[in-house]
Amino acid sequence: MKSRYSQGSILVLALILLLLMELMALAVVSSVNITSHVLRNHKKAQAIYREADNLTNYVMGNKDFFINYSHYTNAEGEFEIAIPDFAVTTPRAGRIAQFICASCQKPDASIDPANKSLALDRSLWVLRVEVTDPQIGSVVTLGQGLRIVSVADRKAQALQSSSGQTGDDGQFQIWGTWWYSQSLAINRIALR
Repeated sequence: MKSRYSQGSILVLALILLLLMELMALAVVSSVNITSHVLRNHKKAQAIYREADNLTNYVMGNKDFFINYSHYTNAEGEFEIAIPDFAVTTPRAGRIAQFICASCQKPDASIDPANKSLALDRSLWVLRVEVTDPQIGSVVTLGQGLRIVSVADRKAQALQSSSGQTGDDGQFQIWGTWWYSQSLAINRIALR
């Protein structure tokens, strides 16, 4: 009689162990699934940051935006340009949230176009870009302070002015200042 009870208890114990092993396997699979979603969203967030950096570098790399700033402003006086595909790829969207000269004087018609870059010497600019990704519902905002420094010597400018050449936009460099900010806003979405 004892052997029949022991065989039944071994069977119950084996079933309980199988149930526990199944629960552990489900927990591992669920953990791997959640981790893969977290990593996928992290990679997408990093891509958004990279594209925000690309957009910032695009604006910093085009000296015409600084020299002819008024040509790129809309009726409300806001800086507005078409964002190229290489800077921000679809389905993401990018925009210039703020781009202003913090230390520039009002545009003066008396400034010779050949000396526009000289008028920008030691000017401070504020650039803020936003990149949104509707797939993960996030918005990245990057802010960068910029400083323009003239690198042309005065003799070269005098020669250009006397020869009638227009100002070379290579006469100044754009440097990032000491401050840089970034933020990420994520709308809560369900893991799929």
